[in-house]
Amino acid sequence: MPRTDGKSVFLPKLTMNTSLKEAKELMWFATHEASHNIYTNFDLINEKKLDVTKSQLAALFNQLEDDGIDYINGSQFKGDRVLCADVGETMINHLYEKAKEEKAKGTDKKMGDKQWDELMATLAFEADFRSDYIQGVDHLSDKFKELINDKKNSKVEKLLNGSYKEELRRLRKDHTKDRSAGTYELAKKIFEEIFDGNAKKEEERLKELA
Repeated sequence: MPRTDGKSVFLPKLTMNTSLKEAKELMWFATHEASHNIYTNFDLINEKKLDVTKSQLAALFNQLEDDGIDYINGSQFKGDRVLCADVGETMINHLYEKAKEEKAKGTDKKMGDKQWDELMATLAFEADFRSDYIQGVDHLSDKFKELINDKKNSKVEKLLNGSYKEELRRLRKDHTKDRSAGTYELAKKIFEEIFDGNAKKEEERLKELA
């Protein structure tokens, strides 16, 4: 999976077998990951020991930070805006089809309703805020909501109709690394208000795991 550590960008190799679709995705990933090195505060990530494989809070931060990176790129370069819209629409649609497939296989029950429903809520939120600059994904917010099991107790509507999207839009206007601190505060707010987490305890847990 393409990634960066704040200094180096790691990408899969292009080969003679790489399709045009894969090449376009790779172009997008290259720009996206390189821009993290310019606009994301990796000192914050390292200080907080944010690991998306170990923490819902870290995953929320990564999701929101990715939005900022893609928005900044698109606002500066038409080519990036077009590429992000194209690849982003494909990827979010793929996420929905994959989620639908996994639910049919019973993955939701293996994960547990709470974890599954929270994942679907974050994906519904992503489809919603990404629709600001990616056409053809706004309807997927409702599609992800349909995959939630415990709809009565889900806070997805609070996530979608609260102030979080407007806060994210304000953060997009900051094209400095200072934006990352604001993004992290928004991630903590969602973590606590939507998913009933305790950000302070989660930060302590992540430091113990590091």
